[in-house]
Amino acid sequence: MKLLLKLSLLFIIFPYFAIAQNSFKPGYRVTLKGDTVKGFVDYQEWDNNPTSFKFKTDPNLKYQTYIIANTSAFGINKLEYFEKQVVSVSMNKVRLSELTNVVDTSKITDTVFVKVLAKGKNISLYSYTDQLKTRYYYAETGINKINELTHYVYKPENSNSFVEVNSTGQLNYLAMKYNPAVAAKINGIQYTKEAMLKITGLINGGNEKEQFKTGSKTQVILFAGVGASYSTIKFINLPALVDPDINKNNLLPYASVGVDIYPNKFTQKLLFKFQVNFVPDQHELFSAVPDYNNDITTTGLKFKQYTFGLLPQIIYNFYRGSNLKIYAGTGASVNLSIYDDYKYIVTRKTNFTNTTNSTKYPLFDSLWLAVPINAGIVLNNRIDIGFYYFIPSSITNYSGITGDITSYRAGISYLFGHK
Repeated sequence: MKLLLKLSLLFIIFPYFAIAQNSFKPGYRVTLKGDTVKGFVDYQEWDNNPTSFKFKTDPNLKYQTYIIANTSAFGINKLEYFEKQVVSVSMNKVRLSELTNVVDTSKITDTVFVKVLAKGKNISLYSYTDQLKTRYYYAETGINKINELTHYVYKPENSNSFVEVNSTGQLNYLAMKYNPAVAAKINGIQYTKEAMLKITGLINGGNEKEQFKTGSKTQVILFAGVGASYSTIKFINLPALVDPDINKNNLLPYASVGVDIYPNKFTQKLLFKFQVNFVPDQHELFSAVPDYNNDITTTGLKFKQYTFGLLPQIIYNFYRGSNLKIYAGTGASVNLSIYDDYKYIVTRKTNFTNTTNSTKYPLFDSLWLAVPINAGIVLNNRIDIGFYYFIPSSITNYSGITGDITSYRAGISYLFGHK
């Protein structure tokens, strides 16, 4: 439980250490007079539609910040496009925990940057996301008006279920006007980006403008690597070995394979890493304690541990250059360990020698959890050099005896398929 608490805290506080960084990509901005200026836009992973953006006409120049008041549109080539529009913004809540008992039709009018999702011969599709929710809009070609595709969710009084009211009426009107054959596909449509794009394409006859089509932002990279692992073990409530005279630990090689997943390969700010490790380990503990007759009691424990670990991580690239990335992250390692036939040996020397061998004592867990904190660098998008510190984790199977392993690792991996 303590380990899970530590892991939760790490995931909560870690994003606050991420450093904001500019990522200029080829793009453009449109002035209030309608002139298009080509240049470079600072592409950020906007969760909500931006209210401003950084722009420069040359990579070597200092950027300027532009806002809704002095911009008609802007875009990052083949990535994202935004237009300034005066829109009706619905204010009803859609989170289940916040639903009202009646349909909330409240709206405000605002001037915002809407995101262009598709443009076609009949209609165009847009979206606008703020802290409340995501809304979808359409505009008919040749008609200078943008309309919100309505979406209401409410929970009737004395009911455990919710009711969803989608924009089927509006979409039916558009289908019947431009392509009646697709009207039957509108009933039951979900209020999602994928569904809205699909029905927009059908209404347009599959004739969206190619310039507004974007490919997948996700990138998957395989890797394989080797490294060195060093770990220490500390016992609590295990007689004689709590503070042993000898606590020998070994530096041993380990191997890893896995996959890196960038949700956005263009910014490469966030990375999900799924890694499988094979880590051998060996520990030797020994103590010699005299009693009141100066007779010596020795206690020894030597064991080998072979661990397969599944290690999902979340990584932030603090620095992202063309040939160098600097990152840090955390995660959780689910470990399956195999142990040799180790023995806990106690030898008492009095008038004669008495030796007690306890096989498989203390009993170690086969399945256990560890929490890593890691940092490293990536060179030329090919070589990943990483360092890991694993928070002390218990591997014992007793309520009174605790054996905590602390691990340190350094490894190098080769990244396959990075573009």
